[in-house]
Amino acid sequence: MKLGFFIREHRTPTYATSPEHIRRISKVPDGSNQLCETLTVRELRAGKPHRSEGMKAGTFGPDLKEVMTRRLITAAESESLLHAQKLMIRNNITRLVIVNRENNPAGILTHRDMVRALVENPAGTPLDQIPIGYAMTKHPIILDNSASLKDACRLMISKGIGSIIVVDDAGKAAGIATKTDVCRYLSGFSETNIEVRTYMSGKPVTIGPNHSIFTVANILSTSGFTRLVVVDEENRPVGIVTLSDIVSVSATLAPTSRLVSKSMVVKGSLITSRMLPILLVRNVMTYEPIVVNEWDDIADVAKLMIRHGISGLPVVNGQGKLTGIITKSDLVRVVSEIKWES
Repeated sequence: MKLGFFIREHRTPTYATSPEHIRRISKVPDGSNQLCETLTVRELRAGKPHRSEGMKAGTFGPDLKEVMTRRLITAAESESLLHAQKLMIRNNITRLVIVNRENNPAGILTHRDMVRALVENPAGTPLDQIPIGYAMTKHPIILDNSASLKDACRLMISKGIGSIIVVDDAGKAAGIATKTDVCRYLSGFSETNIEVRTYMSGKPVTIGPNHSIFTVANILSTSGFTRLVVVDEENRPVGIVTLSDIVSVSATLAPTSRLVSKSMVVKGSLITSRMLPILLVRNVMTYEPIVVNEWDDIADVAKLMIRHGISGLPVVNGQGKLTGIITKSDLVRVVSEIKWES
């Protein structure tokens, strides 16, 4: 199989799904109906793609089931956010598939959902008293297991989501396709002949090392970002702060009266209980971030992301100054525009 790419001329989504989606009703334990938006392959491809010259109609690449993650980490919506946090940290993941007793998908819980629930929690309710059902995203979009990787990428772009639950013929959760799976697929190629600057996001939102983590939590919970580049006075990247960093110190987002009295180890440093309410970006950020140049190849970016377990890389120019950021979302766009030629 020969892999080819074309250079896009705009950054808008290249695929729009049909507005009429098949919807599947599955029963949840209380007997009520849980509505999930389910897209069949035929219906997904019925949304006419805006193909640029060079795209080969009717070629959709490898099957999704060949690329997706089959080992699902699941939870029930009656379980607590503290339980969800522990599952995410223990398994080094950023989302959980929420299922009912019949193993039908009922929702999905991401780091952003958790941070948003904490920020919007004025009463300061402890994590062990907040049910997953309160914070999760309900009615998840799912695909059947006959879809292709390209189908999934186009759907991620058109819906603005980072993962898709994959179900078997009986509607049971069979796996999940994430941006990391897409990234891993791209990392298998030696080169793509596409430079980073073609797909990077220019003028990224940045923050300084002395800002409060509350500022970061508010930005990340209300925007579509999962990370912020930390820069110095000369606009050089000095760190990265992510949703995962905020989730790891989520107890500090509660009112002071609710905070635990114990000290906490943050990024290898012991932070006393009196310092927890005034944590700064420099206390939780990752220092000396890996950066890439504008002219590096997309395949090399994918390799770095998989090797180091990261989802976004600052992009610098020849002077080492920040010019953009390249993320797994950008790599999803790359795969959505691949053409396969026999």
